[in-house]
This record gives sequence, C-alpha cells and structure tokens, in this order.
Amino acid sequence: MADDLEKLRKDYEELLGKKPFNGWDAAELQKRIDDKLAGEIRADDESGIPAPADPFPSQADLDAMRAGTYGNRELKIR
Repeated sequence: MADDLEKLRKDYEELLGKKPFNGWDAAELQKRIDDKLAGEIRADDESGIPAPADPFPSQADLDAMRAGTYGNRELKIR
C-alpha cells in the first residue's frame, strides 16, 4: 500500500509538475490523476473545477466595449 501511494505521488508530480498535498490518500491522488488525464483540470488548478484557459477579454475587446463599437462581435479571450 505504501508503495502504491509513493508511485501515485510520483505520477502526480510528473503529470502536474508539482508535488501533491501530503494529506491526500491513494484514492484522492488517483482521482486527480484521472481528472488531469481526462483534461478536466489545469496543472495549476487545485480545486478540480474545470476552468477556461483565460476568462478575461483581450485589451482590444475592452477598448471596443468602451468606445461602443463592440457590437455583436464574439468575445475573444487571450
């Protein structure tokens, strides 16, 4: 069991690029690894909640909104 936990910790670190929380058990580590492999979380997201790469509008979009020329354009994200 301890070997499994160490292997999961190593896999998590390789996959996400950071060390896992020491309080996580094997089941939690496996869940987070599976979520990452499924593309559901970003490497820097600890919450496990899917998030867009960058939810903020570009500077050009902000300028167009302020000038009133934005119209029906689709919002571009950086």
